[in-house]
Amino acid sequence: MTTFNPFEKEIRELEFSDLEILRERSVPEGVYIEYKSDFPNNTKIAHSIASFANMYGGWYFIGIETDADNVPIKFPGFDVSKHPNPKETIRNIVVSHINPFPLFDSKLIKVDDKRGILAVLIQESIEPPHITKDGRVYRRNGEGGDPVAENDRYAIDRLYDRSKRFKGIVEDFCQNEIVISKAQSGQGWLEIYLMTYPLGKLSIDKFLRKEYIDSVKSLLDRQSTVTLLKEFGEATGNI
Repeated sequence: MTTFNPFEKEIRELEFSDLEILRERSVPEGVYIEYKSDFPNNTKIAHSIASFANMYGGWYFIGIETDADNVPIKFPGFDVSKHPNPKETIRNIVVSHINPFPLFDSKLIKVDDKRGILAVLIQESIEPPHITKDGRVYRRNGEGGDPVAENDRYAIDRLYDRSKRFKGIVEDFCQNEIVISKAQSGQGWLEIYLMTYPLGKLSIDKFLRKEYIDSVKSLLDRQSTVTLLKEFGEATGNI
């Protein structure tokens, strides 16, 4: 479930100069990208974001002008004074217009002190279909880029099947049978699972470096002795 990324870097790392790649490579609107020169109405924004989540994920840009073929030609940005909190605006629209809430991230990229470009990265969802406020299911239109309302029952059923499939993966993983000794059978047990969402998207800087591993080991060593409260007194156990 790797979402298309023309920049080869995380959205949080994007700078204004990175957007030039879209023009240099003539990246058009379509299944993975949509461009807007300014903020459309809330309903259209919701339709676009839901359509990305229902398919393969993608990028939604506000502040980029395109030609007749929907390829970027200018990066003027939008007036920040009219939209001072664009990231919050997008979040509020998604909360009030799409159910269930899809996973996305956003970044305001400054053009200058007065104008900015908003980049929104929507992940392929593991909980489709995402239904908009008007009761419709939208998907991407590869011909142009504008989302289209899905009226094919088979296509909608496939979205539900994708959701069931990923839930099944999580449920199977959680069926972890612990083998314990007779002496341990009288103790209480707590299992905690941390699931990255979307699946497989865990990213920790320098995770495989020895210094990081040593720091984790050191942290566990300092907390290796824990006190277990029992019905009759206390006992000491180890992590």
